[in-house]
Amino acid sequence: MLLKRLEMYGFKSFADRIQIEFDKGITAIVGPNGSGKSNVADAVRWVLGEQSAKSLRGSKMEDVIFSGTQERKPLGFAEVSLTLDNTQGTIPVEYTEVTITRRVFRSGESEYYINRSPCRLKDITELFMDTGVGKEGYSIIGQGRIDGILSSQPENRRQIFEEAAGIVKYKSRKQESERKLESVQENIIRINDILREISNQLGPLEDQSKAAREYLDLRDKLKYYELNRFIIEYDNYRERIDRIKNNVALLNQDITNHRLNIRNLEDKNSDLDNSITKLDEIIQNLSHERYKKSNEIERLKGKIDVIKERAIQLDREKSRLEKEIAAEEHSITEKQQVRVEILRELDDKKKGQDLILEKSAKLNAELEKIHKKLTLHHQEVQQSKDKVMEIWNALSETKNTITKYRTLKGNLEEQRLQTSIRLKELKENRTVLNQRLIENTYQFEDLMEAEKSKKHEKLVLEQKIESLGQELGKLDNKLQLQRQQLEGYKSKLKLLVDMVKTYDGFQKTIRNILVECKNNSILEKKVCGVVAELIDVPKQYEVAIETALGPSLQHIVTYNEQDAKYMIEFLRKRNWGRATFLPISSIKPRFLNDRELGVLSMNGCLGRGIDLVNFDPKYTDIFSNLLGRIIIAQNLDQAVAIAKKYSYSFRVVTLDGDIINTGGSMTGGSINRRNVGIIGRSREINDLKNQITHLVTDMKHGVTQREACLKEYNKLADALKIISKEIHELEIEKATSSESLEGAHNQIRQIDEEIQRVNIANRDITLEIERLQESIGEQENLIKELELRIDRAQASVLDTDSVIGDINRQKEQMDEELTKVRVEMTGLEHEIGYIEAKIVQLDDEIGFHKQSIREKSKAMEDISDTTIIYGREIDEYTDKIEKLSKEVEEAGRELSQRQADKVALTEEISAVEKRIKELTKTVDEIRERRHSMEVQLSRTEIELENIQNNIWQDYEISYANALRYRDSQLGLTRVKKEIQEIKQRINRLGDVNVKAIDEYKRIKERHDFLTGQMEDLIEAKDNLLGVINDITSTMKCRFVQELDIINKHFKDVFRRLFGGGKAGLVLEDPNDVLTSGIEIIAQPPGKKLQNINLLSGGEKALTAIAILFAILEHKPAPFCVLDEIDAALDESNVENFGRFLKEFCDKTQFVLITHRKGTMEKSDVLYGVAMEEKGVSRMISVKLEDEIAS
Repeated sequence: MLLKRLEMYGFKSFADRIQIEFDKGITAIVGPNGSGKSNVADAVRWVLGEQSAKSLRGSKMEDVIFSGTQERKPLGFAEVSLTLDNTQGTIPVEYTEVTITRRVFRSGESEYYINRSPCRLKDITELFMDTGVGKEGYSIIGQGRIDGILSSQPENRRQIFEEAAGIVKYKSRKQESERKLESVQENIIRINDILREISNQLGPLEDQSKAAREYLDLRDKLKYYELNRFIIEYDNYRERIDRIKNNVALLNQDITNHRLNIRNLEDKNSDLDNSITKLDEIIQNLSHERYKKSNEIERLKGKIDVIKERAIQLDREKSRLEKEIAAEEHSITEKQQVRVEILRELDDKKKGQDLILEKSAKLNAELEKIHKKLTLHHQEVQQSKDKVMEIWNALSETKNTITKYRTLKGNLEEQRLQTSIRLKELKENRTVLNQRLIENTYQFEDLMEAEKSKKHEKLVLEQKIESLGQELGKLDNKLQLQRQQLEGYKSKLKLLVDMVKTYDGFQKTIRNILVECKNNSILEKKVCGVVAELIDVPKQYEVAIETALGPSLQHIVTYNEQDAKYMIEFLRKRNWGRATFLPISSIKPRFLNDRELGVLSMNGCLGRGIDLVNFDPKYTDIFSNLLGRIIIAQNLDQAVAIAKKYSYSFRVVTLDGDIINTGGSMTGGSINRRNVGIIGRSREINDLKNQITHLVTDMKHGVTQREACLKEYNKLADALKIISKEIHELEIEKATSSESLEGAHNQIRQIDEEIQRVNIANRDITLEIERLQESIGEQENLIKELELRIDRAQASVLDTDSVIGDINRQKEQMDEELTKVRVEMTGLEHEIGYIEAKIVQLDDEIGFHKQSIREKSKAMEDISDTTIIYGREIDEYTDKIEKLSKEVEEAGRELSQRQADKVALTEEISAVEKRIKELTKTVDEIRERRHSMEVQLSRTEIELENIQNNIWQDYEISYANALRYRDSQLGLTRVKKEIQEIKQRINRLGDVNVKAIDEYKRIKERHDFLTGQMEDLIEAKDNLLGVINDITSTMKCRFVQELDIINKHFKDVFRRLFGGGKAGLVLEDPNDVLTSGIEIIAQPPGKKLQNINLLSGGEKALTAIAILFAILEHKPAPFCVLDEIDAALDESNVENFGRFLKEFCDKTQFVLITHRKGTMEKSDVLYGVAMEEKGVSRMISVKLEDEIAS
């Protein structure tokens, strides 16, 4: 087992988590004073279970938690984990690595873990026992431990030697055995005292137990015979009940059969009603269909009229189109004539053009001659003349253009005049149609508004009718339920009244007395009444009070004892059986005592029974005797709490009828509440009478309400028929008006389209006229400009031609003549162009008229097609009208047939209803007979319930459980005789303590048990004494042997450490090995043999080290933590100490906390502890072998 790792967090000055890794050999932890290096040893000791804060250099255990610095806050807990290598299995666990963790919080709570699993401190202590590892072992030698080994008191040195000797576990077992022995001795003394006390109680209890057993035997016999009597009476009652039930079942079967017949008849009646309803629906549908078809005929006739009207309109439209086509054709003829005249004029113009061309050619020839003569002299003049000629050409063209534009403008103005006339005609037609459309629209809107109003009225009526129908259904259902409820109330009331009159539910004896009291005035004066009739109980307490009173409900109250004696003698003479009488003069009240009155304030307590009922004050003593010590509780849990608190000194009854009896027994379970209890009958009768009265009043009100509702329903249904007819008529008128509106809209739409086309044409003509006028103005301005240019050019030519005289004038004459020819030629060309343009315009106008004729011809063809379609539609609608007329006639015949079927079904329903009344009367008669039998059944069941209640109250046993006591050989007479004899024997026994049997058995069993326990304890005492003796013997033997071996090693190690001398370990008292102190004798070289206390500090320290190495020589510890034990040694002894460490480090792993250089030199790993931050320790590690190698 090796120490592998130590982890600390928040332990003393180690505020941060610190982990120290340990290896084989020697690990040294060094650092300046106050750096916290000794806290490492404290951490190892603490994690191994140290409980003394003083041993950890503190005042309380919370001091080990880091307390904070000026820079750091205190921590809430400290935690140390020690990890050990267990590959050799030294520690008795299955893990190869064991981690021990301890954690402490500032609240004082501590936690221990083994491999992170929670454990106890004891588990850790036992884990390391006798291994040398532990808080008291020799594996951790702290600064104060050297002084402990070398203490002046020898007995204080024993602990380390006991650990080394391996007797610690024996010592622990011995101490545990001694504690057990002390406990066993105390138990023996205590059991002896109890046995003496129990022995004194056994004698009297045994006598009482014998008497109680005899009583219980007699009680069991009494129970046996009373149960047999109960079984015989139960069977008799059950036989009677079964017989009555069979008769009732037969009557029920008759009722069921009759009701089945009634139901069948009602179903048949319902089917007939359904048939009539269906017939009504069929009749209504036929009427509706007939009405609908008649309306369809009218609608079709209306459509035919509309179509005929449209056909007339189409004929008018066709006539109009024919006239317009004739006008268009006339225009074409006129324009064609104009065209012929223009063509003739064009031929004349072209002939004149040919003559001018010939004349122009001659002039050009002559001019060419003159031009050749003057070419060389008059180039400039010629250019001017050319220019003038161009101007004249332009002037001629401009004049021709103006003429053309004026002609076109005249034609367009004529065309605009015609379109304006047409537009005016269209607008007049549209105004007439628009006025007609407005009238039709107002008419249609009036019809729509009227239809909407009527439909709203119809919807309101339908909603009211539906609401009234639902109300009628609810009223019918309510009345039906009320009739059934009334029948049930009356039947139940009659049953209860009969039960009251016949005193059903009372025992036969009581019933005979009560009946006799009505007929016998003497008895009536002596009897006040039965308890059940003298008390008035609120409904919520009926179950509780009836359960509490039990059989006492049928006890008879008399005025005094003499009256009671008279009644008893009266019963005996008539052999009527037995009864219990309660004389007012002798019955004493019973109340709760002062302490018990506190129950009234407990949770769940409703009060005393007497406080919750009403009665005549003269019966106060009677009812205080019966109910004065009865507490009524809300539920069983609260009842148990109440009874337990007051030691079961009074009875507690819950509202559900569960009982906690005096003494603690409990009675409860289910209660048969099918029949009303005796004390609740009067209240139930009054309740039923009130319910019947209220129900009859409600039914009368419901009938009146239904009649009013039905009257209103019929009135609204008639109004609905009238409104439906009016709506239908409005729909026909609306359809006709809609078609008329549609026709008007179509005509207006056509006119609007034509107006739009005319407006567009008119607008185009106007724009074209305006454009032509602008063009004419531009051409006239151009003419003025050209004329000015001609004047200027001619003036220039005259100036320049003065030189050439005659030639120039001759040239001018020729030019003028040629110019005239050319102007004339140009005029002719422009006139010819204008004529040709006019011909094109005429062709366009003729084409427009032809296109208009084609469109209007197409419209006429469409009108003809539409007229044909209208004819077909009229034929189709006429065929439909004929077909619908036949269907209307057929529907009328079927309607008559269906109405006749309805009459037949109505007569059949009357016959079925008559049969239902007859069967209902029969059922009522059978029900009366059944009611009589049910009264007998209820009376018998109540009597049966009474004997069941009595047997349950006495023995808490049901019939099924009682059957195991049945003896078929016993008769009722013999059973009654045996019961009487057993009761006499029980009376002779006197007072019997039944509990003595259980008490005697319990005390006897306890006496026997304690006797056995005493024997076991004595045996355990002997065993423990033997174990202690064995452990003591083993400890003595082992301690002596181990101490002797350690002593030999001590002598050897002492001599080697000191370089000579003598030393030894001696028991102060060899006869008391286990408690004797151990003296350490030491004689360093050159000194006398003397006590350890006489040595110097260094010699003491070296002697203690010798003892440690002696123990390690004998029993090496897995690891050893040494805290500055070399502090008192000089350099020479430090060297010896280091040499021994090296010798032992192969068997033991050493962790040294030291200041000495020599010790550090022997270490394999060196950890430095520094306090770089005030109050916080940190670790620095160096592996010396690696450092030396480097």
